[in-house]
Amino acid sequence: MWRVIESIHIMIIGILTQLDDAEGALNNLLEADFNSSNISVVMSNKEQAKAISDSSGVLTGTPVEGLAEALVKLGLKK
Repeated sequence: MWRVIESIHIMIIGILTQLDDAEGALNNLLEADFNSSNISVVMSNKEQAKAISDSSGVLTGTPVEGLAEALVKLGLKK
């Protein structure tokens, strides 16, 4: 007999105003064995985002002004 177990997806969002804080958060996630393909960095300065992260998460490259819409498409409810 097969049992279907509902899959649970968790999204964690951090809003950080300082570049050093964002870099520290990324390092902490990677040290905690989060897969870098599941981490996205969205910043108003794309050069800074690229400098601190090699991540390839689903939101990587999303402009700040399109973030809300992208999050809704990923299942986050308003």
